[in-house]
Amino acid sequence: MRRWTTRLTLAAGLCLTVTTGTVAQGDLPASLGANTPAFQDDLTTPGAWGLPDANGSTTDTDGALRMDFTSEGWMWGWRSLTASHHPVVRVEGTVAIDGDAAGGWMCGTASGIFAFGIVDDADGWQIGHIIERQVTIDQSGSLSSRLAAEDGEPRLVSVECGRENVDISRVLLRVNGRSVGSANVGPIGPFGRVAFVGRGDASDASITFDDISAWTGARYTPSDDAPSSPGPAPTTPDVDSVLGADTLAFTDDFSTPDLWGTGATAQGFVSYADEQLAISILSEGASRWSWRSVDAATPVLRIEGSVRLTGSGSAGWMCGDDSQDGPLLFGTMGASGDWTVGRVAGGEITVIERGDVPAGAPGTEPRHVTLECGDTSDGTTRLVLWVGDDQVADVTLDDQQGPFRRAVAMARSASDSVFNARFDDVTVRVGGDPAPSAE
Repeated sequence: MRRWTTRLTLAAGLCLTVTTGTVAQGDLPASLGANTPAFQDDLTTPGAWGLPDANGSTTDTDGALRMDFTSEGWMWGWRSLTASHHPVVRVEGTVAIDGDAAGGWMCGTASGIFAFGIVDDADGWQIGHIIERQVTIDQSGSLSSRLAAEDGEPRLVSVECGRENVDISRVLLRVNGRSVGSANVGPIGPFGRVAFVGRGDASDASITFDDISAWTGARYTPSDDAPSSPGPAPTTPDVDSVLGADTLAFTDDFSTPDLWGTGATAQGFVSYADEQLAISILSEGASRWSWRSVDAATPVLRIEGSVRLTGSGSAGWMCGDDSQDGPLLFGTMGASGDWTVGRVAGGEITVIERGDVPAGAPGTEPRHVTLECGDTSDGTTRLVLWVGDDQVADVTLDDQQGPFRRAVAMARSASDSVFNARFDDVTVRVGGDPAPSAE
């Protein structure tokens, strides 16, 4: 996609207009009807978005869109959708504000008219629209303390725009999964573009945008049901890396099918269900797994995401090399409250260490499980496993098992009853340097 650069001007006087309508501020819907995935972008491949420079500069070379202000004012850059006449569009991703600024997302038309929702460093929000570069604020408010953020801390911000009728277009703003504001922004739409937008209120402010996803809808249908799960999981890890996996490879919320392997055997099957990866095991002691590859083999691989268990068994993640039959290193959480670290080679599963999870059995609630595998410079391989915030294992194998290319979801049954495991919001990171040896 061609990059563009343009100079944008702030309207001489911002028009603050508080609007009302069928969507009351105290009774906000969760969605306006945009639930068909359009794209996901973790910004690992630059060039898909316009990079404005009206009041500073914008870059996309470090795995994120970074907007740096050198003067007060507005900047925005867009990306076109495949079609240009969607009645409803939703765009969301993480927004991290450092300094006196505000940032968020916009829905746009082919004629360059936009509707936006932004949050600021003072934990306020605004909804508005832009016509011929004139910025109008249609609604504003304050976020609750639970949605506040420190400087540089990312928040998941979602803006959904829907054409209610020929006279009314709605904007719904959500922050960290909660609807916080809605406004009528006039007869804008249908929509064919999504955009990131920032307002600098000081010359040294910056905004970072990442993990962007977009959805479309065939008609305006406000609903209290939560919209389809967010795009790629936020890249802020639950626990810090031990082995050096600090470069984002991909994120996946399983809203786009067929990126991981699926299939069925007599022992069980792997499928996509409700925008999750589902593994069902039908035989006692049987196991199934599914993987997605990173771009290139790497000394260190880190996999994390939510894991939910139903029945008797265990599930978690595995690191694999570039061969189909090479060894796989696993770290799993068990339904009985235990954890296991081991190796799969030649169809044989070898348990290296196991123990009890400090938080106990998970029940049917999802837990965040993180596995990091790394070849060291002294010819060994380390496996580090976390369940939630607790590091439960740090194991060293005597020989190298990598370099690693495959991120794998694994489930294994412990009874003759059906065992189900669900995986969601996966983040995979890699490290190009050998992992440090265990002390």
